[in-house]
Amino acid sequence: MTTPRTIRHRRSRSALATAGVLVIASGVLAACSGDSEGDNELVWYINPDAGGQAKIAENCTKQSGGEYSISTQVLPQDAGQQRIQLARRLAAGDPEIDLMSLDPPYTAEFAAAGYLAEIPSDLQSKFEDQAFASAVDAATWEDQLVVAPFWSNTQVLWYRKSFADKAGLKIGPTTQVTWDQIIQAAADNGGTVAVQANKYEGYSVWVNALVSGAGGEIATDTEKGAEATITINSDAGTAAAKVVEELASSSAAPADLSVSNEGTAATSFSSDDGAFMVNWTFNWTY
Repeated sequence: MTTPRTIRHRRSRSALATAGVLVIASGVLAACSGDSEGDNELVWYINPDAGGQAKIAENCTKQSGGEYSISTQVLPQDAGQQRIQLARRLAAGDPEIDLMSLDPPYTAEFAAAGYLAEIPSDLQSKFEDQAFASAVDAATWEDQLVVAPFWSNTQVLWYRKSFADKAGLKIGPTTQVTWDQIIQAAADNGGTVAVQANKYEGYSVWVNALVSGAGGEIATDTEKGAEATITINSDAGTAAAKVVEELASSSAAPADLSVSNEGTAATSFSSDDGAFMVNWTFNWTY
């Protein structure tokens, strides 16, 4: 088993230097409770989601009683751009990154590159006890917890109630609608359906949801890593592809569909013809 090395860009900074964190608040507070020496200023690169990360940094600073302070820098909204900025800075030996909010798809990459500090064993057990099993799995690389799972997010379907009512589409916790109904309702009433369809993580998540909704899986035996069994070539995979095709060929498709991401989808949904949107829960703050 390979143990990711601890990266310290400045000898005077805390032993927390370059500790990766995923997106349960108490876990982060625990991670901030270690001893500091020398320079007590830590910089945490956070994502723009409404996960309360800036507040956590503020609480950690207060609870330290002046032992250290944590400031935050906000990463780009697009997950791919977050990865690029962090990877470039770390590869260049940037001494100003002590903590970072790391999107789950990039855990293995950053761990393999040695960009993540080793998590103390007592904190590992605390994180594992506090987090959902799936979050722990996403935070584990080569059988070792390499990042602190403290917050998770998921794509959900957003809709304008006024538009759905106008289209005669009943949506609620006790009702079910199909993608065919959503796309048709938008197309028939001058609305759009915004999604993440650029060739990146967001598109993979949407396709995975479509396949899962059709009763299938993209892959099985995923614990085998590269040796996993790819099962998307199935009836469920075909059903998912048909939804993508239906939207792409519909008048409900936004003009930027093929390059759409979280930000552009939010913009489309905010426009006058925005009707439905697949996006993460950080949009609740808009």
